[in-house]
Amino acid sequence: MILLGVKERIEGLRAQIEAVRIHKDRRGEKIGRSLFEWAIHRARSRGTHVLQMTSDKARPSALAFHESLGFAATHEGMKMHLLAPFSFGTCL
Repeated sequence: MILLGVKERIEGLRAQIEAVRIHKDRRGEKIGRSLFEWAIHRARSRGTHVLQMTSDKARPSALAFHESLGFAATHEGMKMHLLAPFSFGTCL
């Protein structure tokens, strides 16, 4: 989790969750739920006014999981890939 100081409509802290993945063999063990509940608690305890994250639209079960935690789809995300996927032995 990243805490960001922001200046916008509401000044304060904004938290961002990035790249959480649970190995397919470990899904269903509530590991992801525990991680997110910890992050939500930590963000609240720091006075964060919003906790945001992104999730792949192609994974409806992940979207349902995030909604069960209280997240809501509020924005449409966009991205642009600038570099070819990294592989060992490649010099950047």
